[in-house]
Amino acid sequence: MSKYECPDKIYKFLSFDGLCKTLENGTIRLSKPSDFNDPLDIYLQECFGKDRYAFFEDMKGALQDFIEGEINLSSLPDSPYKAKITAIIIAHKKASPEQRAEMREEISRIPIEELYNLKKLEETEREVLSSVYQSFELDGVFCSTVDFKNLLMWAHYADKHEGAVIEFTPDKEKHSAFLASRKVIYSNERPVLYATAQKMIFSGIAMSAKESGKSILDKLIYTKGRDWE
Repeated sequence: MSKYECPDKIYKFLSFDGLCKTLENGTIRLSKPSDFNDPLDIYLQECFGKDRYAFFEDMKGALQDFIEGEINLSSLPDSPYKAKITAIIIAHKKASPEQRAEMREEISRIPIEELYNLKKLEETEREVLSSVYQSFELDGVFCSTVDFKNLLMWAHYADKHEGAVIEFTPDKEKHSAFLASRKVIYSNERPVLYATAQKMIFSGIAMSAKESGKSILDKLIYTKGRDWE
């Protein structure tokens, strides 16, 4: 996948009052997610892509698949679990196909209640959802477009056609903050922390905490309901 580049020109719809403040002060208003006209924007409703019990059952096989896959051990990020994970992977590499199949079968038979502290996981899930949602109350979002002629945009975001639109040209040499602008993905499915057990395993083992966090935030920030497309 090629790296996305911000267009040379992007546009921001404003009310007339907003236009005056932007031109007079050289500032831009960033919107709080809670003020969006779509109440589901940047709102994390669930952690997992399916019922948590079914999700945890999937994790048994997902972990085995990851361990048995093609892994570059030197690329694993530093973490408190790196040494243990590396040792497990090496042990699996040395095991025979029959031994691997036997271990997979043994793990599949273990009840999830014995593998996970389900009550603790439920508490953690609620805390994560609350933390992500609250963190966005301290952030601001800059929304722009490449279509300055769209009449619905003029109605919704330019004070019912009585406002204005400003053209911005993101400056690469000056590392303009506008260069972070990216296309929105329109979907009827709201983002979750981990859509599949495979993605959770990969995120937790093969990605650093910073990379994993950015991946999750990107999904929330750049996804909108298809009705708004």
